[in-house]
Amino acid sequence: MSQTADGEVQAALEAARAEPMELSRVVRAHADAVERLLAESPPSIAAVRASAYLEAPSRHLARLAEVAASDDPERAPVAALAAWRIARNLTAEALSAEELSLPDAAPFDALAQDELARPDIRRLAALVTAQIASLRSPG
Repeated sequence: MSQTADGEVQAALEAARAEPMELSRVVRAHADAVERLLAESPPSIAAVRASAYLEAPSRHLARLAEVAASDDPERAPVAALAAWRIARNLTAEALSAEELSLPDAAPFDALAQDELARPDIRRLAALVTAQIASLRSPG
């Protein structure tokens, strides 16, 4: 897909951001472009926000942890919130069905302990860490 097409997808993501059903539809229709935008450095804010709607979104937690730990005042909180949205919907059954292993909580744990990180980002990182830990030891 061309940069122009990726730009069109980004515009569609931005237009749909307030409507979860529409955002989900755009992501499903253009998942490859969303993943490319998420992989960019820095990633598109729209793609970071939309990452929770990708298929098997837990695959993107490592990238979201990296962005959340950055000093980017716009992207870091969006990435932390997206990671929490993904983590809170994780189940052992879903990971097993998708043949995915448990995500690595270490980057989120480190971020939760980072006294230089914003408090809201630290709280979200701690929630992600706790959610992943709860999957390791259910009950």
